[in-house]
Amino acid sequence: MYRQVGIVGVGLIGASIGRALKGRHLCKRVIGVGRSHQSLAEAHSAGAIDESHERIGAELAQAEMVVVATPVPLVAEMVARLRTVVSPDAVITDAASTKAGILRAVQAPSADGSRVAEFVGSHPMAGSHRRGPLASDPDLFQGRTCVVVRGSASDRSRDRVCAFWQAIGMKVEEMSAEEHDERVARISHVPHIASYGLALASEVGDLPLAGPGFRDTTRLAGSPP
Repeated sequence: MYRQVGIVGVGLIGASIGRALKGRHLCKRVIGVGRSHQSLAEAHSAGAIDESHERIGAELAQAEMVVVATPVPLVAEMVARLRTVVSPDAVITDAASTKAGILRAVQAPSADGSRVAEFVGSHPMAGSHRRGPLASDPDLFQGRTCVVVRGSASDRSRDRVCAFWQAIGMKVEEMSAEEHDERVARISHVPHIASYGLALASEVGDLPLAGPGFRDTTRLAGSPP
């Protein structure tokens, strides 16, 4: 399906995407970019990437699709860097859990008015309280829903991103960035906040009294804030 795919951020989500692509024989070469040498090495050992780099560079020039799987505050910066190296015919997408702010930041035209790769906002609704490439799972996305933002790019680019997520096993639902953020706040972000709050309200001395209910309701507190 692809000659080359780039993944910026090779943690749980990024490495799981790489393993899903390779496990389904959808891509000849997966290039991983990350800030941590250890994470890149772990992604290699997990079979998620074929090549690794600690910064975005010319190695991604031939990538047909690039997925930014970094924390939310870094996405817009990574998209801007990618647009300086990837082909205008490539498509860039992301896996971040908020969409409206990112869309506003990345839709500004290039400084010289030249054509750049289009960005299509995405959010694969899959994950784990575990973290890192060694926790990755090639079946993490199977049967789960991915939101693709309507109106974030041309129909052609959006169709390509929809096909990408469907190829690794996801169901796709399209909606506006604002609708996504409102709905995900209710079903994902608020539960995380509640779980953190419960964990922080308890003391170490309380734990011998804790039962399955406490374990279940604080499980999400093990994930990165």
